[in-house]
Amino acid sequence: MNMNYIEDINLNQIPVNYHHRKSSVETTWRIFHTHQGIEFLYIHKGSGYAIFDHTVHEVKAGTLLFFQPLQLHGLKIHEKDDEPYIRTILTLDPVIIEPYLTVFPGLREFFQTLCKNRIEKQFFSEFTTRPMFEYFLEYFCLRQKSIKNNSEEMIFLAISFLNYVRGIWQQKVNTSTKIPGRTTDYAAKIMQWINEHYMEEFSLKRLAEDLHLSEYHTSHLFRKATGTSITDYLTARRMRQASFLLQSDTLPLNIICQQVGITSTSYFCQVFKRTMGISPGTFRASINKSKQFIDLND
Repeated sequence: MNMNYIEDINLNQIPVNYHHRKSSVETTWRIFHTHQGIEFLYIHKGSGYAIFDHTVHEVKAGTLLFFQPLQLHGLKIHEKDDEPYIRTILTLDPVIIEPYLTVFPGLREFFQTLCKNRIEKQFFSEFTTRPMFEYFLEYFCLRQKSIKNNSEEMIFLAISFLNYVRGIWQQKVNTSTKIPGRTTDYAAKIMQWINEHYMEEFSLKRLAEDLHLSEYHTSHLFRKATGTSITDYLTARRMRQASFLLQSDTLPLNIICQQVGITSTSYFCQVFKRTMGISPGTFRASINKSKQFIDLND
């Protein structure tokens, strides 16, 4: 079964969201999404491409990736009927997690770097501590089951995870050079074009003309490279920006619509809920609740 859709990860006030060895057995597994938290993804089985920052990077079993809050990203996994795609995913809400790092200034600075800075390298493979890292993921899973809904203990587990990742980061960034991404030039150009024009009314004809391609060829090249349609990618980009704008509790909804290229407020609300899983109002309320939590702990 082919899967081409936009997925959101809604933290629902759970600051630590952990899924251990999640498996997909579809012949082709593809997904684009953006979400409020920072996501760490470790691939146990499967190979393919990770798509972010207008670039397609080759990934395989043993690869650790992370994606920044509201960073649009996707994966395209190769078709292998006899091998499921197995990954572990940890998503953290930076607004909730960061205050707990105050007593660890070095780790807090590292976390802020991952969440907010422009990062050249967002994935690592073949790191020497891989066996111990996988053992730690197993331990995280066992502790998660035993503590159930104790969010504070989950946060402490997440802090241990971050410290482990910092060690991998220091080892790989300090000893290796940047690995260039693999991409089809046209897919990268299309993503860049959308990034520059998502706030305008979309025209496939205009996009194709700017790239000196036919409309059919433009759509075909993008789907072949990314596993999704241009329209779905455009929607994801618009919803990513809308999520960012909704963090302001003073910006009216109709202004947000205009700034993401949608003229109808009701249509925007429908698309946002279908894409993100919750309404714009609920999303904004969750952001405000997180901010109140920070104010109480300052």
